[in-house]
Amino acid sequence: MSSVILLLFITSSLIISFIKKQNPFELYLDGCKDGLNVFKSIFTNLLAMMLTITFLRYSGLLEAIEGVFREIFDYIGLQVQLIPLFLIKPFSGSGGLAVLNDLYYNYGVDSPVSFIATIIQSSSDTMFYIFALYFGVTSVKNYRYALKYAWIGVISSFVLAIIAAKTFF
Repeated sequence: MSSVILLLFITSSLIISFIKKQNPFELYLDGCKDGLNVFKSIFTNLLAMMLTITFLRYSGLLEAIEGVFREIFDYIGLQVQLIPLFLIKPFSGSGGLAVLNDLYYNYGVDSPVSFIATIIQSSSDTMFYIFALYFGVTSVKNYRYALKYAWIGVISSFVLAIIAAKTFF
């Protein structure tokens, strides 16, 4: 079905360009140039984000932060195995999936830890990826309110995921 839609899109684009007496190949090249400019602006932001995440992982800073959260998790009665997911998910979706896969492997897919982690993974987004991508492309400089409300959204999704998991599991 998708190949038919793609063929119809290309055919209709060619027909419209011929009706308007425009060169379809030049239009195609202009679109490629514009796409390359968008790629350049997005890539620099994504590269900076990926390097930051890699630095956090390999510097040991992530483990140090995890130690601080361990006491908080123990105090409120949450599984400490969820700490890496809480720390990585706002930064990296693939990192969050790797942590989720680790939890599945170590505790099984039917365990309470895996159940909570699955809800967290599916109910939150990678906040800093979105910031790097959208605010970098649009050149927004003053995003302090957006950052504050994004953190509220991420924390709310984590809390609601825990409540939902504890209610239904």
